[in-house]
Amino acid sequence: KEEEAEEEAALKEKAQRLEQEKATYLRKAKALHVQAKQTQAQTERSIQKESTAQVLADLLADETYHASAAKAARKVRAMEGEIARFEAQEAAAKKAAAAIHVPA
Repeated sequence: KEEEAEEEAALKEKAQRLEQEKATYLRKAKALHVQAKQTQAQTERSIQKESTAQVLADLLADETYHASAAKAARKVRAMEGEIARFEAQEAAAKKAAAAIHVPA
């Protein structure tokens, strides 16, 4: 009987150790699960930031393009104005030259 009691005590002790190990592994698994969720959330935030940065870069490039195009259009209009003034001066000079050569 004494031997059975010792064996039962040993089995209970072993069962208690196994329960403690099980609890330890469950805590570790839960901690790893939480860590994995945090890493996933962090990764999703990083992806979102990269996506946002890309959208902003695209918008900036678009704005830069439109600003450059508008600037070029203003330069073209200014050149067209200069050409029109030059042509008007040339026409006036030709008219004046023609008036000088008209016989009296």
